[in-house]
Order: sequence, then structure tokens, then C-alpha cells
Amino acid sequence: GERALSPAELERLCARQEPGAAAAPGPARGRRVFARAGCLACHALAGAGNDGPGPALDGIGDRLPGSAIRRALVSPTPPMPAYDHLSRKDLDGLVAYLAAQRAGRP
Repeated sequence: GERALSPAELERLCARQEPGAAAAPGPARGRRVFARAGCLACHALAGAGNDGPGPALDGIGDRLPGSAIRRALVSPTPPMPAYDHLSRKDLDGLVAYLAAQRAGRP
């Protein structure tokens, strides 16, 4: 039967699809963290996900600076879970990805 990829195998696969993305924090890495973390279960972004209980994340980079996005991820308001368990590179990437979400730019 099929087996699930390990996190390391998944990271290598994504790195082949996006050269350099796994080595450096940034929006590409953050997009993968966003998908793995299940953010769309409570948030909507670019027409995907759910309408709550969290706010839509379209244009979040226009509304909040990166420091506020980071704070919301590490010390969120309930019912959002904290993402303080992420590695520094994953957290930096997730913040970069969300900060890049600006009006008219997915």
C-alpha cells in the first residue's frame, strides 16, 4: 500500500519543486508551513479555506506588519492555537508568506 512521506521526504520533494525554498526562510517555505499547519481549517485565503472562526487572510500584509503577524502566531487570541512550536525557519517563512498577502497579490 501507500505510505505517508516523512517530514524530511516532504521537505526534499518541495525543495525539488521550488529550488532553494527549503534552504532559506521565505514566502515559499511559509506557503508549505501554512498548508501543513491546517490554517485553512479556520481561515480563508485566495478563495480557499473556511469563513471562520478566524478572519480571512486576504490582504493581511496590508493590515498588519510582520511583527504583529508573528505575535499573533506565537501568542494568539483563543480559539487560535499557538504556533510557538515551529522551528525558527518555519516561523520566519510563515510570517513572510502572510506578510506577502497584499491586496491584489496572492
